[in-house]
Amino acid sequence: VTGVSGFVGSHVVVELLRKGYAVRGTARSGRIASLESTICKDNPDFTLVHVENIANGDLSESLKDVDGVIHVASPLVGKGSPEEYIASALDGTLNVLRQAVTAGINKVVLTSSWGTTLDPDLKQAWQGITFTSLHYGKATKEEMLSGKHDPGWVYLASKILAEEAAWSFASSQPGLSLSTINPPFIYGPLAPGFPPPRLNDLGANSMVYAVISGTFPYQLPPLFCDVRDVARAHVAAFECSGTPSSTVRRYLISGGAFTWKDAAKHLAKALPELRTRLPPLEKAKPLPGPISRIDNQLAAQELGMVEYIGWEKTVEDTVRSLLDVEKTWKKE
Repeated sequence: VTGVSGFVGSHVVVELLRKGYAVRGTARSGRIASLESTICKDNPDFTLVHVENIANGDLSESLKDVDGVIHVASPLVGKGSPEEYIASALDGTLNVLRQAVTAGINKVVLTSSWGTTLDPDLKQAWQGITFTSLHYGKATKEEMLSGKHDPGWVYLASKILAEEAAWSFASSQPGLSLSTINPPFIYGPLAPGFPPPRLNDLGANSMVYAVISGTFPYQLPPLFCDVRDVARAHVAAFECSGTPSSTVRRYLISGGAFTWKDAAKHLAKALPELRTRLPPLEKAKPLPGPISRIDNQLAAQELGMVEYIGWEKTVEDTVRSLLDVEKTWKKE
């Protein structure tokens, strides 16, 4: 599993360990010590390999004697330049795929995004469309590097290009079984047993933290998936991808939709002690258009992803987790 110190990667590790797998994870040097003193210490079935640069690093040690790869590693939104996004998302994905094939591995699951089904400006998210695995967004490397776009656009463009490159590579490798997991915005509690993230490393959970800090964040498209369901989908894709297939295993998953106003209203009832921390409901802005939907039938049929954690539980569990980790920030 690549990127095990991240939000999704850590949950994928937890789910694999829960199901009895021996797991090897990659991490950069800055994360090794904290991982060794937490998740590694308590789980003999989890081992760690140092990979500083996923884009061009030698993965041969990481890939020895493994049955499959779940490639999660990717930069957070706003955490890099367009060039760094290209290196990590596009070059990193191809490096993992090429070295996996060289190592004789035929099962790879790639963390992608629902954002690859529409253009990076996300305008179609507010047009009442139903997205399926047959929808593809458009982006070019030249446009990414033009300097015209915000970090969110660049991030989504990097996901589009990385997935395009992955499917193109897989089509030239008849023995390779590739699956992608394409969730929308991912929220949820932090993974148990892993070191807590810093405040500026929360990813989409920073939006939830904004709500309990008294402000309504920018209204992203309200489609979501709980991180625990995202992890479950990755493992299910790994388990069902034993034989190469000519069909594209591109699994859109979603737990539904909620707005930040919905979240604030629910938290006021579910966790009344937080009422003084919540923004006034009248400050929530109206949505720019009808919410588009995600058709997750393929994931239901092939991965057994029929039931999802509801947004109310996701929001509550996320907030409780953030309140716990908030205590560690205050000590720093």
